[in-house]
Amino acid sequence: MQQNLQGSSWGILDNYTGLVTIGTLMSLAAGTINGIATNAIVFDRVSHLTGRVNNMLRDLWTNPWHGLLVVGIVYIFVLGTFLGGKMLPRLGLTRSLLVSIVPLVLVCILLYVSRVTATPKDLYFPVRYMMAYLLALAMGLQNSVTSQTALGRTTHFTGDLTDMGLAFADHKWRQAGYIFAKHLGFACGGFAGFLFSRSMPEYIGIAVATGCLVAIVLYASRLSTSAVHW
Repeated sequence: MQQNLQGSSWGILDNYTGLVTIGTLMSLAAGTINGIATNAIVFDRVSHLTGRVNNMLRDLWTNPWHGLLVVGIVYIFVLGTFLGGKMLPRLGLTRSLLVSIVPLVLVCILLYVSRVTATPKDLYFPVRYMMAYLLALAMGLQNSVTSQTALGRTTHFTGDLTDMGLAFADHKWRQAGYIFAKHLGFACGGFAGFLFSRSMPEYIGIAVATGCLVAIVLYASRLSTSAVHW
């Protein structure tokens, strides 16, 4: 089935192999970004928010500066999901996902200019807040856009792991296998982010993950519009 670039989905997602491949690669990239942010940039997660919500009021009480960081991450992520909900019907899947990459490019620029990661993690500078919020915005946008398609969640996995267990219980092996593949991709991305943060400047790691996201989006769109089936 052919899809226009403006379409709200990609034809490749109608094929199980294509769905698993694209979903896993997008989760891998998101996990890498989250891993770099956690280990070297923000020193806190920017996509998986259950723990952030759990600690939000505690942090505001015990460490207001960190609490402000956490509250911002949580609600900027929500803002990203809101914007993703508005964008997909208007821009289509390809362009909406490319918009979600813009905050990541800004983070690379801020990292390159500020070198803020050379500072201890218990110091709070305006640029650190800016990067945290931009990363959360990007993750919220991506997750919102993919969640409105067959791809489902691609930036965090609490709900997905619940769905995987239910799928196994109902003998829905293909659904369970897809969720497990995304989960494994995100886990591998987190490890890759850890390695990147130990071996290269953080802006390079974010740039690599961002470039991979761009390549995934454009390649999936091209396959869909040219009616190439997996």
